[in-house]
Amino acid sequence: MSIPKVFISYSWDGPEHKAWVRTLAAQLRNDGVDVTLDQWHVRPGDPIAAFMDKAVRENDFVLIICTPKYKVKSDERNGGVSYEGDIIQSEVFLKGNHSKFIPVLRSGQWPDAAPANLLSTCYIDLTDGPGFQENYDSLLRNLHGEWDRAPKLGHKPVFSSNPNTETTASNAALSSSKDPTDHEIASFASAHQTGAKNVRPLSMRFSSKKLIKVLIIACIAIGTIWGGWHFLAQNSSTKQSALPSGATAQCIDRTYSFSQHRTGTCSQHGGVKTWLAQ
Repeated sequence: MSIPKVFISYSWDGPEHKAWVRTLAAQLRNDGVDVTLDQWHVRPGDPIAAFMDKAVRENDFVLIICTPKYKVKSDERNGGVSYEGDIIQSEVFLKGNHSKFIPVLRSGQWPDAAPANLLSTCYIDLTDGPGFQENYDSLLRNLHGEWDRAPKLGHKPVFSSNPNTETTASNAALSSSKDPTDHEIASFASAHQTGAKNVRPLSMRFSSKKLIKVLIIACIAIGTIWGGWHFLAQNSSTKQSALPSGATAQCIDRTYSFSQHRTGTCSQHGGVKTWLAQ
């Protein structure tokens, strides 16, 4: 955007107010705004009405400094304030450019300081107080076309069929984006999930705790299956290799008998525990 041009419309409430408007205009010029002000641009003998008409029509913005006295003069159609108001309303009617005219509250409460035709409009509060600098910065950003814009529109998330289960969606777009507003989205999701029931950020498929739990269960299951198989194989091999060649029976004391007759087998070893196939 090129250098913004601004005209300041105000009422001469008194020397102090006039000085404040001049200081505001000087600060705006210092911040890159080309300000037109009657205190600088009207000389003795200049036609005031022509100056007002040209200033309103040729500038990009008009700052309307609202005070209780400004309201009275505007509503009662009194003086230069009334004349400027007519020019402003005429341009808004013909061009519909409401955003060109920015009300600025300088003193009093808004209902007591705003002309009737501006009561429903958005305004900048430059009354003395802790919020002055922040509000001035907001005005300056607006004049330079650097106001806050909405973050980019994303894709519709993939919802599960059961509304009581966790919803899931790919977070690939968020992780690869360089949009400065993305961190606000992540912070918003994190700040609002505490204490919520059945609610998780759509960009997370699994939480770290759940993933660790699944991995542990899988490892235990794999270990159990492998251990059982290894035990059976080893036990079977042990049984096959432990039988002495030619043994016909295993005695109760776990010794083996090689008798070819069953009579008296293992009689000295507590009797037969198991007859072995020959």
